[in-house]
Amino acid sequence: MIQRLKIPVLLTLSAALLSGCMVVKTTIQPPQFQVQSFELTRYTIPNILNPFNGEATFVMNVQVTNPNAFGLQIQRIQGDLLLDGLNFGKAVIPNLRLEANGSSVVTTEFTLPVNLNLASKIADIAQGRKVDYLVKTTVQVDTGLLGTATFSNIVVAQGSVNN
Repeated sequence: MIQRLKIPVLLTLSAALLSGCMVVKTTIQPPQFQVQSFELTRYTIPNILNPFNGEATFVMNVQVTNPNAFGLQIQRIQGDLLLDGLNFGKAVIPNLRLEANGSSVVTTEFTLPVNLNLASKIADIAQGRKVDYLVKTTVQVDTGLLGTATFSNIVVAQGSVNN
Protein backbone atom coordinates (compact mmCIF):
# COMPACT_ATOMS: atom_id res chain seq x y z
CA MET A 1 0.00 0.00 0.00
CA ILE A 2 2.85 2.40 0.72
CA GLN A 3 4.28 1.63 -2.74
CA ARG A 4 0.94 2.53 -4.39
CA LEU A 5 0.81 5.91 -2.62
CA LYS A 6 4.37 6.82 -3.60
CA ILE A 7 3.67 6.95 -7.35
CA PRO A 8 0.65 9.34 -7.20
CA VAL A 9 2.42 11.53 -4.64
CA LEU A 10 5.55 11.67 -6.79
CA LEU A 11 3.50 12.49 -9.88
CA THR A 12 1.65 15.26 -8.04
CA LEU A 13 4.88 16.74 -6.69
CA SER A 14 6.50 16.57 -10.15
CA ALA A 15 3.54 18.31 -11.75
CA ALA A 16 3.60 21.06 -9.11
CA LEU A 17 7.32 21.62 -9.59
CA LEU A 18 7.05 21.68 -13.36
CA SER A 19 4.13 24.11 -13.33
CA GLY A 20 6.11 26.43 -11.07
CA CYS A 21 8.93 26.46 -13.61
CA MET A 22 6.71 27.14 -16.59
CA VAL A 23 6.98 30.60 -18.10
CA VAL A 24 3.79 32.45 -18.88
CA LYS A 25 4.06 33.77 -22.41
CA THR A 26 3.29 37.50 -22.54
CA THR A 27 2.86 39.36 -25.79
CA ILE A 28 4.49 42.77 -25.98
CA GLN A 29 2.18 45.29 -27.62
CA PRO A 30 3.80 48.18 -29.52
CA PRO A 31 3.35 51.70 -28.18
CA GLN A 32 0.40 53.66 -29.59
CA PHE A 33 0.74 57.13 -31.05
CA GLN A 34 -1.70 60.03 -31.30
CA VAL A 35 -0.65 63.27 -33.00
CA GLN A 36 -1.33 66.44 -31.02
CA SER A 37 0.11 68.81 -33.66
CA PHE A 38 2.27 68.78 -36.77
CA GLU A 39 3.45 72.00 -38.40
CA LEU A 40 6.14 73.76 -40.36
CA THR A 41 7.79 76.02 -37.78
CA ARG A 42 10.86 77.41 -39.51
CA TYR A 43 12.08 77.87 -43.03
CA THR A 44 15.45 79.37 -43.89
CA ILE A 45 15.43 80.66 -47.43
CA PRO A 46 18.38 79.60 -49.58
CA ASN A 47 20.39 82.41 -51.13
CA ILE A 48 21.25 82.95 -54.79
CA LEU A 49 24.90 81.97 -54.35
CA ASN A 50 23.94 78.71 -52.66
CA PRO A 51 20.38 77.73 -53.58
CA PHE A 52 20.43 74.58 -51.43
CA ASN A 53 21.70 76.18 -48.24
CA GLY A 54 18.26 76.47 -46.61
CA GLU A 55 16.56 74.38 -43.98
CA ALA A 56 13.01 73.59 -43.07
CA THR A 57 11.91 72.43 -39.61
CA PHE A 58 8.71 70.54 -38.95
CA VAL A 59 7.69 70.01 -35.32
CA MET A 60 5.46 67.15 -34.23
CA ASN A 61 3.92 66.71 -30.78
CA VAL A 62 2.68 63.19 -30.28
CA GLN A 63 1.24 61.35 -27.31
CA VAL A 64 2.93 57.98 -26.88
CA THR A 65 0.92 55.43 -24.88
CA ASN A 66 2.03 52.09 -23.46
CA PRO A 67 -0.89 49.62 -23.79
CA ASN A 68 0.93 46.96 -21.75
CA ALA A 69 0.43 46.06 -18.10
CA PHE A 70 4.18 46.48 -17.57
CA GLY A 71 6.59 49.35 -18.10
CA LEU A 72 8.50 49.87 -21.34
CA GLN A 73 11.85 51.49 -21.89
CA ILE A 74 11.74 52.72 -25.47
CA GLN A 75 15.34 52.60 -26.55
CA ARG A 76 14.71 54.29 -29.88
CA ILE A 77 11.99 55.57 -32.14
CA GLN A 78 13.22 56.34 -35.65
CA GLY A 79 10.69 57.95 -37.94
CA ASP A 80 10.64 58.74 -41.64
CA LEU A 81 8.80 61.89 -42.76
CA LEU A 82 6.92 61.60 -46.04
CA LEU A 83 5.25 64.61 -47.65
CA ASP A 84 2.81 63.74 -50.42
CA GLY A 85 4.42 60.30 -50.55
CA LEU A 86 8.04 61.51 -50.91
CA ASN A 87 10.54 60.65 -48.14
CA PHE A 88 12.27 63.80 -46.88
CA GLY A 89 14.13 62.71 -43.79
CA LYS A 90 14.32 61.07 -40.39
CA ALA A 91 13.92 61.95 -36.74
CA VAL A 92 15.11 59.87 -33.81
CA ILE A 93 13.67 59.87 -30.30
CA PRO A 94 15.94 57.96 -27.88
CA ASN A 95 15.30 56.75 -24.34
CA LEU A 96 11.66 57.23 -23.45
CA ARG A 97 10.33 55.49 -20.32
CA LEU A 98 6.63 54.63 -20.21
CA GLU A 99 5.01 53.23 -17.09
CA ALA A 100 2.48 50.41 -17.32
CA ASN A 101 -0.59 51.72 -19.19
CA GLY A 102 1.04 55.18 -19.06
CA SER A 103 1.58 57.88 -21.65
CA SER A 104 3.81 60.84 -22.38
CA VAL A 105 3.73 63.70 -24.89
CA VAL A 106 6.90 63.85 -26.96
CA THR A 107 8.06 66.70 -29.18
CA THR A 108 10.28 65.87 -32.10
CA GLU A 109 11.75 67.96 -34.89
CA PHE A 110 12.46 67.06 -38.48
CA THR A 111 15.11 69.55 -39.66
CA LEU A 112 15.63 69.02 -43.35
CA PRO A 113 17.97 70.50 -45.93
CA VAL A 114 16.07 72.23 -48.71
CA ASN A 115 16.03 70.62 -52.14
CA LEU A 116 13.76 71.35 -55.10
CA ASN A 117 11.08 68.87 -53.99
CA LEU A 118 11.00 70.23 -50.44
CA ALA A 119 10.97 73.83 -51.67
CA SER A 120 7.96 72.94 -53.80
CA LYS A 121 6.13 71.41 -50.80
CA ILE A 122 6.93 74.44 -48.64
CA ALA A 123 5.57 76.74 -51.36
CA ASP A 124 2.39 74.64 -51.40
CA ILE A 125 2.07 74.95 -47.61
CA ALA A 126 2.70 78.73 -47.73
CA GLN A 127 -0.03 79.11 -50.35
CA GLY A 128 -2.52 77.11 -48.29
CA ARG A 129 -2.49 74.03 -50.51
CA LYS A 130 -3.01 70.65 -48.94
CA VAL A 131 0.22 68.75 -48.26
CA ASP A 132 -0.26 65.31 -46.75
CA TYR A 133 2.26 63.99 -44.27
CA LEU A 134 2.97 60.50 -43.03
CA VAL A 135 5.43 59.50 -40.32
CA LYS A 136 6.35 55.81 -40.20
CA THR A 137 8.62 54.49 -37.50
CA THR A 138 10.64 51.63 -36.21
CA VAL A 139 10.32 51.30 -32.42
CA GLN A 140 12.75 49.38 -30.26
CA VAL A 141 11.60 48.63 -26.70
CA ASP A 142 13.14 46.93 -23.69
CA THR A 143 10.76 45.28 -21.22
CA GLY A 144 13.33 44.00 -18.79
CA LEU A 145 12.59 40.36 -18.06
CA LEU A 146 10.60 39.88 -21.27
CA GLY A 147 13.52 41.11 -23.38
CA THR A 148 13.63 43.54 -26.27
CA ALA A 149 11.29 43.82 -29.22
CA THR A 150 11.44 45.79 -32.46
CA PHE A 151 8.29 46.95 -34.24
CA SER A 152 8.67 48.19 -37.84
CA ASN A 153 6.52 50.31 -40.15
CA ILE A 154 4.26 51.69 -37.44
CA VAL A 155 2.31 54.72 -38.68
CA VAL A 156 2.79 57.36 -36.00
CA ALA A 157 1.20 60.31 -37.74
CA GLN A 158 -0.88 60.93 -40.81
CA GLY A 159 -2.73 64.03 -41.93
CA SER A 160 -2.22 67.40 -43.57
CA VAL A 161 0.42 69.98 -42.62
CA ASN A 162 -0.97 72.99 -40.73
CA ASN A 163 0.59 76.30 -41.68
